[in-house]
Amino acid sequence: MSVRPHFWFHPLLRWGLDLCDHDALIVDLLETSSHRWRASRAFLCSSVDLQQPADISAEVARLGQRTSGARGADLKIIGVQGRQGCCGGVVLLPLVQHHRERFGNSCNGVQVHIFCALLVVHADLQHGPLTSGGHGDLVNIQPMRGHSGFDQSGQLLGARVLKPLVFGGTWWDCHVFHSAKQCQLCPTRLVLMTTRLSHLFLRTLRDNPVDAEVASHRLLVRGGYIRRAAPGIYSWLPLGLSVLRRLEQIVREEMYAIGAQEVHFPALLPKEPYEISGRWKTYGDGIFVLGDRKSEEIEPRVRKPNYLLAPTHEEVFTLLVKDLYSSYKDLPVNLYQIQTKYRDEARPRAGLLRGREFVMKDSYSFCVTDEDQRAAYDAHRAAYVRIFERLGLPAVPVSADNGNMGGSASEEFLFPCDIGEDTFVESPGGYRANVEAVTSVPPEPQNYDDAPAAVVHHTPGTDTIQTLVDAANTHQPRQDRQWTAADTLKNVVVAVITPDGERKVAIIAVPGDRDVDFKRAEVTIGSTLGIDGEVSVEAAESGDFAQHPDLVRGYIGPGLSLDAPHLGKDSATGIPYLADPRIVEGTRWITGANEADQHVFGLVAGRDFTWDDTIESVVVRDGDPAPDGSGPLTARRGIELGHIFMLGRYFSEVLGLKVLDENGKQTTVAMGSYGFGVTRALAALVEANHDDRGIIWPAAVAPADVHLVATGKGTEVFEAAETLAGDLEAAGLSVIYDDRPKVSPGVKFGDAELLGVPTIVVVGRGLAEGHIEVKDRRTGEAENIELAAVVPHLVERAGSLR
Repeated sequence: MSVRPHFWFHPLLRWGLDLCDHDALIVDLLETSSHRWRASRAFLCSSVDLQQPADISAEVARLGQRTSGARGADLKIIGVQGRQGCCGGVVLLPLVQHHRERFGNSCNGVQVHIFCALLVVHADLQHGPLTSGGHGDLVNIQPMRGHSGFDQSGQLLGARVLKPLVFGGTWWDCHVFHSAKQCQLCPTRLVLMTTRLSHLFLRTLRDNPVDAEVASHRLLVRGGYIRRAAPGIYSWLPLGLSVLRRLEQIVREEMYAIGAQEVHFPALLPKEPYEISGRWKTYGDGIFVLGDRKSEEIEPRVRKPNYLLAPTHEEVFTLLVKDLYSSYKDLPVNLYQIQTKYRDEARPRAGLLRGREFVMKDSYSFCVTDEDQRAAYDAHRAAYVRIFERLGLPAVPVSADNGNMGGSASEEFLFPCDIGEDTFVESPGGYRANVEAVTSVPPEPQNYDDAPAAVVHHTPGTDTIQTLVDAANTHQPRQDRQWTAADTLKNVVVAVITPDGERKVAIIAVPGDRDVDFKRAEVTIGSTLGIDGEVSVEAAESGDFAQHPDLVRGYIGPGLSLDAPHLGKDSATGIPYLADPRIVEGTRWITGANEADQHVFGLVAGRDFTWDDTIESVVVRDGDPAPDGSGPLTARRGIELGHIFMLGRYFSEVLGLKVLDENGKQTTVAMGSYGFGVTRALAALVEANHDDRGIIWPAAVAPADVHLVATGKGTEVFEAAETLAGDLEAAGLSVIYDDRPKVSPGVKFGDAELLGVPTIVVVGRGLAEGHIEVKDRRTGEAENIELAAVVPHLVERAGSLR
């Protein structure tokens, strides 16, 4: 049974605990790169001479009462430290139920430290570094730089955990601060630093960056969260990094909740695994490649590439599991990382939404059976739903095409947004899919026994669909109705660009009232034409037509009979001919006769012409029927934030990942791949949470709980704000304090709204009447709170927002 972290223990700092002599508060600093002493989590602990196992429960009840009832009922024992004397080793028991099992009846007289927390650490630094000492693979502690052990006066001491501990599936590099007298735990004086704008590495901007196209790009740069380093590449400033780390932590918690374990690969990877999988070639120009000093020199200072900056890590994850596991008993296993990825976007845009360097969580499941793989897929899907719920982002899962990843199932998580580059459709009956994965509902084949022979008519000046329809209604009118664009067969000439940069011409036949969606065509046209790797599709250019002079622009057709095809791999031109699924046997068309000013009327599919293959390529439009019969489709735009795949066995097959099954036979491992765009999700949060004044961060990822603003010229305002900042920090709230003395109130308020902390607190003119203004950044509503009540009010508010 695993112990899930209880991250709500952070509020224990808020209630001003009146600790007894044998109580202590231990602070775990998760952001070790910071030199600020900031309590990310705090843990209440005590020591008790254990005479009976029941004493543990009694001590927990006492600790609950010490919190004045606030969440006291929620306190749980996460660990127990048992020692014989002051300098004993540390014993970490994951569950309180194991206490009696470990100590049994021999616990009499043993001093036990009870921790209502996640981290269990105690050390006697007078006697040098403390190791696990035979009590299990635990911790290694030594004095921090600048500290030499216990201060006999009982002042604050520091210890650094050199061996990281695993909590929540994550390796934390922890700091512990406590004070002690003669090896006895005693109350701790916490030193917590407010983020002061006068010292923060921050410069807000009044004007929008000239290259910013979308709100998230504009506001993140203006708010001093990110700065452009190069096209599609950004530096992260302190506030931006703080938000990013909070978002990553939510992802980590949900990955841990489904049993995934975190690893970390380098971003710089060797060429060989990608050559084996075939993706070194199929990625084409979409990746960054480079050669090291040992690689062959092509020309001065230019070497043959033998490394790449990883766009994704399927190959190295697969090889890692292959290196360590060989039996079905080892599986299933879920591994993940949060890592910087690189893709050579041809047109980076929209800030973090389409960059060349980005942070992504990618996880992978490895299973013996398809049933286990399905369970892993479903677990990841549920985890993604929870992540988006916690972020407050209304992302929806939609069916997606597997594309170059392969596999049997694929879903994207899209955040509906007008600026999104993806289009998805939904029906009243609940069908949702990316347009690239939508399948058409083709008509039934038609009988053409009574169809008259096709006839070629002179149609001068009809090189567009509209002019052709007008000419048909004027010169070849129908008796039953008017001709429409849907009666015409449009033959669209496209250029398919291979991963090697070669241009291959193909023609796609679609009804004349439809347009080709090149992104949809890209999904399958490569495999249809036998091209390995990712391809791009665009309209043919003059140079493409020059290589095929037998294509008469505006009058292209498939040919007049099956005996003399003009298009297709086996035709005179040899140009691949692909058809929309709506073109079925027996349908009748007006189309080009391959001569200028000539069109053929009544050309019958299957009787007069055929095609090499079908392809889904037309623009999906509102009103098209859902493929599952659940009603008409409605198209929406969205930002892709996650993509999960049932990879199947392709990567494990080509890379040789096999294990022995229950019968001792080699079996190929099934895999799943699950990507989550961390930096893209951060940008999407801004797109979903902003107004014309700035960002409005959700509390889950905000850089602070409170933005405190001191306005006025008198020293009493700044003194009161200083005291309030300390009280809020002591109560467990993180604070950004605008303490700039010579900055106007208008600038301070503008910065507060731009930065987007959920709660803005103003110490100003109302201080004379004993009031503090508390403003909700999202709604704009403000209220005056009595000075004495403001801290409890803000603590309660922060708890409700979280």
